[in-house]
Amino acid sequence: MSATLKERFDQIHDGRNMRCAIEGEIPVVHQARLEDYSEPGHLIKLVSYINSNATLDDEDLPKGTLHIYHPDAKVKPDALPNAFQYLVVTPIKDNENKPEGYKDTDFDNARVQQIIESHVAQYSDTAPSLHHRNVETNEDVERWAPELGQEHAFAGIYKKMLPNQRDAKYYIAVRAGAPKATQELKAAILNDPNDMTFGELVEDPRLAYVQLLARRNAKRIAAELAFQMGVKIDKDVDHHAYAPTRFMGKPYLAEPTRERDGIQQSISSIQSILYAGQPAVAVYHHVRPVTEARQRNYVTSNPYNGITVFNMDNQPLGFAVPATTGLKTLPEHANLGTQIARRHRGMLFEPATPNQQYLKELGEEVHYAVDDEFLRGMHQVGWKQDKLNCMFQLVPVVVKVANVEKKRTH
Repeated sequence: MSATLKERFDQIHDGRNMRCAIEGEIPVVHQARLEDYSEPGHLIKLVSYINSNATLDDEDLPKGTLHIYHPDAKVKPDALPNAFQYLVVTPIKDNENKPEGYKDTDFDNARVQQIIESHVAQYSDTAPSLHHRNVETNEDVERWAPELGQEHAFAGIYKKMLPNQRDAKYYIAVRAGAPKATQELKAAILNDPNDMTFGELVEDPRLAYVQLLARRNAKRIAAELAFQMGVKIDKDVDHHAYAPTRFMGKPYLAEPTRERDGIQQSISSIQSILYAGQPAVAVYHHVRPVTEARQRNYVTSNPYNGITVFNMDNQPLGFAVPATTGLKTLPEHANLGTQIARRHRGMLFEPATPNQQYLKELGEEVHYAVDDEFLRGMHQVGWKQDKLNCMFQLVPVVVKVANVEKKRTH
């Protein structure tokens, strides 16, 4: 007798890290995945983390989850993230012409706001696309322009207070990916007459291109902001970019490193792994592989609440660690209160309608905060400290946030 969906779910699901245990009926988002992968052993493991919310049933793939598949399992497009996405945080270098250091007023002003408004588009006319791929070299075959997209993306200036609590260190932080290219990849898989497997997907150069495209898009937004503001960051040439002749330069991208107090980390990705000593494929959605999370793990919340940095002194436990705090409700469903007016200060966005006043993404009820429950979840994946003061916080100064109500029109 074959196992029921509930029995299968109980066998493969690890929800020990969740805020609320799943009781009774299987959530719709998980039931759909079990039905898609009914063959025994194809969906090997499903792990829900502290930033998972299984009640958001209108999501194709629940955030804060890790799905592990057998390489022979057929790829269903709904099993992939809506967008491969990265967080890039790069420190702004000291300016020899400002011996006293930077201040908030150097960034929280009309000039910088105009730069961010003008040079960080939510949707660009030539968005990063799978159609920009050179099928022979897996590099770009034509130019594209960076964009935020959606999926809770943002870009702007953040600061970290120094121990004297008077001075601050400033950063350019970008959360963005390649949503258009991701959707094109999912469409290609859907239309593949040969029913691509996960083993074939991780070997497919298109996946490598799209995931790298997501990282490059975020890093190019950061580099462009630095250039336009006239500040220095660690950067490099985007060697994968298209240039029509060798005399024409390629664009720059930020190249932050952990050693220099920066980070470039995945938020949603796909990788080959070993599970129980056997090859498998892991789909990370708003969690990042533990292999990337040594020493530090950056966690994004509501853009207004900033970015929290956890010091992961030892190798984290298990397969993944949270990259976000998680959603209480989808932004489209948020009820706005008077607190939004306060949170709107220092936040920029492209209005979706002429009369729109506030951005729902900033609602307190949309994202969980770094609270006691979240700290409990971080302890379970290897964070050793007991108190909030063992972390540092990147606080927003001026940030452009993707407007969930604005849709792509081209």
